[in-house]
Formats: sequence, C-alpha cells, structure tokens
Amino acid sequence: MQPKAPGQHQSYRISQGRNGLEITIDPKRQAAQSLILVLWLVGWAAGEIAVLREFTDSSGDANRIMLAVFLVAWTLAGLMAAKALLFSLGGRERLRINSVELEHRLEAPLVGQHKTYEMSRISNLRVGRPAPARYGRPTDRRPRKGRIRQSGRISFDYDGKPVGIGQSLSKEDAEAIVRELHNRFRHLEPSAPSKGS
Repeated sequence: MQPKAPGQHQSYRISQGRNGLEITIDPKRQAAQSLILVLWLVGWAAGEIAVLREFTDSSGDANRIMLAVFLVAWTLAGLMAAKALLFSLGGRERLRINSVELEHRLEAPLVGQHKTYEMSRISNLRVGRPAPARYGRPTDRRPRKGRIRQSGRISFDYDGKPVGIGQSLSKEDAEAIVRELHNRFRHLEPSAPSKGS
C-alpha cells in the first residue's frame, strides 16, 4: 500500500486550483443499494410501459385523467431513482472555496446540481452532528435511538440558517477539512460563546 500524498485521504482530496481551494469528496459506494435501485428501475420500466399502453388504449376521460396523473408521478419517481443510482455509481461532492464564495456541487454522470454561497454571509463553520440516514439520504429530523449514521458533516450558518454538506465524510475527515478551512479562512471559525449564555 502506498503512503498517501499530502492533501490525499481515502474519502476526500484537497488541492489548490486557479479559482480557489478545491475539495473533492467521494461517497462510500454501496453495492447493495445500487443493486436494489437497478432492480427497482427494471420494475419501474415495466410499469411505465404497461401504463403507457393502457393510456393509449383507454377511451374514458376519467380513466385517462387518472392514468395521466399516475404516469406523471411514476415518471418522476423513476427519474429520482435513476439520479440516485447515477450518484451511487459515479457521483461525488465538490467544494470550491475562495475569498469571495463557496461553491458546493453534487456531480454524477449526466446529472448534477450546485449552489453558491457568498463568503461574506457564511459564519460558524464547524463539524455538525451526524445526520440520520433515511432511504440512503440524510435528513435533519431527530433520529430514533440507534439509527444515526456514524459520519460527520460539515456545517455552517448562511445568513443565520444552518447548512450541511459533506454527508459521506467520517467525523475525522470532516474535522480535518474544517481545520484546513479555519487555517485558510479565519473569519469562518465559530465565535466563542459569551459568558452570559
């Protein structure tokens, strides 16, 4: 096994790019989850074809309306499952941080989403509490005992509202990234609580 280069870790990589510090987070690949999604999508495709046939063969207006509503919902569910499958097979989370903005990207083959945060509106960068897993996706609801996924997440306040990123990071990796960001961007450090609070 080769030693890791500086800035290289098992679940993330840090590098200095032209437009700022870049952090790439590779999610934990879960073969069982991917297999379940593939099987579900096979069933979804069969259902989609059957409903489309029924829709085209249907003559009653009420029946066609009901089938159209079902078809729209079923199609959206399939698209969401396909997006989750693409992310589980080849997705990653990317952060680009400079003195002006923090850009957060979720990337997967054929799909992606991103959000940009102004650095002047970010405060209190910290390691947040692990989020419970719900159908493979983190939620902010309070978990039942024993159902917390043992991972850290990076949290910060944006205009006073909490934001969480880096859901697949271990607590140790999240702490290392937060330390690195505090060293480079001092204004992101949490302010010490006052003695009266």
